[in-house]
Amino acid sequence: MGGTTTQVAVAPTPAAPAPAPAPAPAPAAPTTANANAYESFMETAYVAGNPDAPVSVIEFSDVQCPFCQRHVNNGTLDQVAEKYGDDVNVVFAHFPLSFHQNAQKAGEAIECAGKLAGEEGFFSFKKAFFAKGGDSSLALAKQAATEVGIDETELETCVNGGEFAQKVKDQMAFGRSLGVTGTPGNIVMNNETLEFQKVSGAVPATAFDPAIAGYLN
Repeated sequence: MGGTTTQVAVAPTPAAPAPAPAPAPAPAAPTTANANAYESFMETAYVAGNPDAPVSVIEFSDVQCPFCQRHVNNGTLDQVAEKYGDDVNVVFAHFPLSFHQNAQKAGEAIECAGKLAGEEGFFSFKKAFFAKGGDSSLALAKQAATEVGIDETELETCVNGGEFAQKVKDQMAFGRSLGVTGTPGNIVMNNETLEFQKVSGAVPATAFDPAIAGYLN
């Protein structure tokens, strides 16, 4: 008597999923500044100290940033400049963060102080403005101007005219090209080779020693 054969269907083995592609490596942060960009930046920047110093510390800052206020009010870079004398100069540059509504105009106010009272007025006003703390409003800028002997009406007229709006934006763009993403964003620059190192944040003055000593040696 013939039997009946029952065939059992076997599900096919699922194919192994294709491996996920390896993530693309993140671009390396720059370690050498573009010579033309750096020269263009320095042509209009204010420099405290020896203009021919072999090393510069560039302070990219936002007047409305509380950490920047602490960095300036603590005199951190003043201490660095005093320690290294003619070997190091300090450059102030603007990096107005988008979520600080007064930062752009505050940066322009500092530039206006430089126009009205020269290099000494630039740095005196910057120090007085940061010392005000708070929201870095135009009202506070005018108070700082009066304290350092700058006519507050002339300062206000200059700020409202927008003469230095592009300079502030250009300095921020240059900072970004060096990898600055926040404030205070400090750059230690070897002025001979244009190699640089970032020293981010409101750090103590001693945090700058390794980079500076490495370049000087």
